[in-house]
Amino acid sequence: MNHIKQYTIMKRKLVFIMGIVLFQISFIACVNDTKKDKTQTNLIEFEDEAQEVDEKIFYRFPSPDEIFKFIKSSDLQYNGGSLNPPMIFNKYAGIKNQALNLGIYISDLAYITMFEQHEASLEYFMAIHGLSEELKISAAFDEPLVTRISENIGNADSLVVIASDAYTKIVDYLVEHEQEDILALVSAGALVESLNLIVDYVDSYSDDNTLIKKLLDQKYVVNNLTQYVKQNNKEIIDDVEKLNVLFSNLESVDTETTVEKTKSNKLVIGGGSELSISPENFEKLKETIQSLRAKYIKIE
Repeated sequence: MNHIKQYTIMKRKLVFIMGIVLFQISFIACVNDTKKDKTQTNLIEFEDEAQEVDEKIFYRFPSPDEIFKFIKSSDLQYNGGSLNPPMIFNKYAGIKNQALNLGIYISDLAYITMFEQHEASLEYFMAIHGLSEELKISAAFDEPLVTRISENIGNADSLVVIASDAYTKIVDYLVEHEQEDILALVSAGALVESLNLIVDYVDSYSDDNTLIKKLLDQKYVVNNLTQYVKQNNKEIIDDVEKLNVLFSNLESVDTETTVEKTKSNKLVIGGGSELSISPENFEKLKETIQSLRAKYIKIE
């Protein structure tokens, strides 16, 4: 009950401030029709998309919850020790550190809601709101959103949707108010944390490890993020370039084409080509991801 009372106080404060941001995810979801439910058998299906709007190119990225659905479906256990503790959010100073860790907390929230960690989800919502206030983009947490959070704290499915809605609002706000320099930082933080949570499940290399294959599929996401950062915030370009070089060097291997029929009688065609990585290069990639994540969460 202390958490609910605490959240009620925050709710009243939010209504009064009527500040700035928004929160769902699709990293640059201004070009996403949020009413369309995009399911996919392969993230590449939309990761490599770009749309031109008002003579500007907006790159699309999958949301952390889309990536983590794969982890959850693999029957892996919840690993809360891999997350950034929410109680330290107010120790991050400066726009760069705050925006990067806002993205990190967004990924953490997607992860914990996927694993139905109700109490933890509330703490991460509050950490995200706190950093949004510091960045002066907290308006996304309007009264209806806060009410939905407090009323659905025990409903895992609803919290996943609310978390996604919140991230989208943050993205939309930053694009609408021409703060894409901040959005580039938020997106980088969210992606690095998502990649880090994947590699944390991989103790050793195996060429048939499905998590490694899912990680390699993010090649197109990393490439799109690199182009976006080049356009909007060169402060972290060296970081994302390190990742992009490693992903760009992945090999493409031809695989046998398969055709399967789903329960709804839809045909799913697989195979064709598949990305691969050597054990040595996988260790380099894992080390780079973990190094960037450690750099971003460090309190200076």
